[in-house]
Amino acid sequence: MSKAAPTWWPSAAGSRRLLAQYGEDRGRVLWEFDTSGVELIRQTIKGLAIDCDYQVQDSLFVARTPGAFPKVIEAEHQAHASMGYGSTVYDRTSLQAIVGSHAYYGGVQASSVISSHR
Repeated sequence: MSKAAPTWWPSAAGSRRLLAQYGEDRGRVLWEFDTSGVELIRQTIKGLAIDCDYQVQDSLFVARTPGAFPKVIEAEHQAHASMGYGSTVYDRTSLQAIVGSHAYYGGVQASSVISSHR
């Protein structure tokens, strides 16, 4: 009997959860599958000269509680580093300056995300 397909996309789950659930090798494959899809979309838009409001954007995982900073944010940053991807950790003060809100206790920023509203 085969395993059920995951009910999340790798980028939504975060790299730390992929590594924890599937191990480093398989987690890396799933993460790279997701990021290669982003690159394929970018290449298709450019190659076909599709007129849209496509933007390359970073993702930002935020901690909504003080305990989530070490448990989620620092773990996500370490997972990115272990797979060779860059990320930036922001403490509460730095993140407040970026997002303009006092609601978060820190965050981690990573790249390879796209956005389009058309």
